[in-house]
Amino acid sequence: MHEIEEKRAARPMTRAIIFDLDSCLAAADEVGEQLFAPAFAAIRAANDGSVPEEKLRAAFAECCRVVFDAVADKYGFTEAMRAAGWQVFRQTEVTEPMYGYGDLAVLKDLPV
Repeated sequence: MHEIEEKRAARPMTRAIIFDLDSCLAAADEVGEQLFAPAFAAIRAANDGSVPEEKLRAAFAECCRVVFDAVADKYGFTEAMRAAGWQVFRQTEVTEPMYGYGDLAVLKDLPV
């Protein structure tokens, strides 16, 4: 064990700061509700009364924070509703600029 500790001590220490920014560069609703509106309309059209309107509204509100499959599971979307949603979501494209959280610009100025 002593030999391993000597080898570790002989190497220079690596210093790093890790920024875990993968799902939090911008507020989930920054893209605006209009981006998801076509998918929500398709899901509503495919709903055969299986999911009441109040639950649909709650589900759609969660779509900005939770992946579609999990929302569909939680709210009991039918296969037709899932297919209708995915048909639109897979073609959805953000075409307006996104600016993200205001403090993102500070990252480049950090002395690290």
